[in-house]
Amino acid sequence: MSDHWHGVESAPANVRKSNAGQPESVRTDDPDYFLTTERLGFRRWTARDESLAIDLWSDPQVTALIGGPWTREVALERLAREIDEITGQLHLARERAAQAERRCQQLEHILDYLDASPAADQDTAGARLEARREFEIAQIAMARGTDFGWITSVGPGFRITAPSRAICRLLDLSYEELDGSYLLADPLLSRLQMMLGNFGEWALIIGMLTRSALDGWRSDPDYPHCAAKVTNYFDWLNRYVRANYKDVSDQVERAPAKLVDGDSSRNDLRQCLAAAIGNAEWPPYNTNRHNTMRLHVVSHPLLSGEVARFEKTAIPFYRGSQVIGYEVQWNAEYADKVASGLIRAVLAELGIMPSPSSSGR
Repeated sequence: MSDHWHGVESAPANVRKSNAGQPESVRTDDPDYFLTTERLGFRRWTARDESLAIDLWSDPQVTALIGGPWTREVALERLAREIDEITGQLHLARERAAQAERRCQQLEHILDYLDASPAADQDTAGARLEARREFEIAQIAMARGTDFGWITSVGPGFRITAPSRAICRLLDLSYEELDGSYLLADPLLSRLQMMLGNFGEWALIIGMLTRSALDGWRSDPDYPHCAAKVTNYFDWLNRYVRANYKDVSDQVERAPAKLVDGDSSRNDLRQCLAAAIGNAEWPPYNTNRHNTMRLHVVSHPLLSGEVARFEKTAIPFYRGSQVIGYEVQWNAEYADKVASGLIRAVLAELGIMPSPSSSGR
């Protein structure tokens, strides 16, 4: 039997031998058979097929061209191995089907969000399809590429989709854990809290971003499913800032007055710090000031006491004038040598050659 049919048992569709060696009818309408012809039926091996496997692989005529015949013990080992292989293949197929289903649901959510917005009536069906196509292409490219990042929707909770293998390895999270999760919740929230030396700065900026998005989210049909995540995030942020006020305040004061986007940003962070504990209103999120965010990794198995300084950029996807999502990328901040080295180390572990843009600006 060729490798292509490993894990698959075939028998004459109308007749095969029973354990007693007598002809036994095979029902071709048996649901276990996934393929039948006039004379043959194909199904997967099961643990009940030990006698069939022994008969098959100890037959000199059947195995003459594939290295047999084999002993009973070898035949049973091969049966167990092929059952394991086909079980693994089925599990992988189910995982891929589940990922495809999640991806479809995410795309449907984006379309529902666009349909619910005032700008939707002004756009043509062609524009909607083009936006959807660009979003799908970006997801595929991110998941398969060497960039460190993911694609984020602008819908309630900022859902993360299509994380790259590189960012999953950097964060030590599986694709299944990260894909479909939310920026405001675990696993990303707790993982960044463990890794970042300026986690408080990051958490305040995400709070400002979320507060600015709330008015739009409340009219979204999916908002009721995410409302608890939003509430939980601000409740958690309030407790976190109160418990770590000095540390978070120091992070705010160490933040540059001007980021690479060029506008003043430290005053926004000061107001965010006060807003997080209820002492001020949240400032509006300004894309020009905060589209680039500092992420300083201080805890990682591939680091030994150094700080890897990254910057996270969010590149918007537009439909007309409306932002429908972001391509999020982590890059070395100002070609930081430690971050560049960490990027190369992660890619090496994955067996990936770094692209010119992966190791820094």
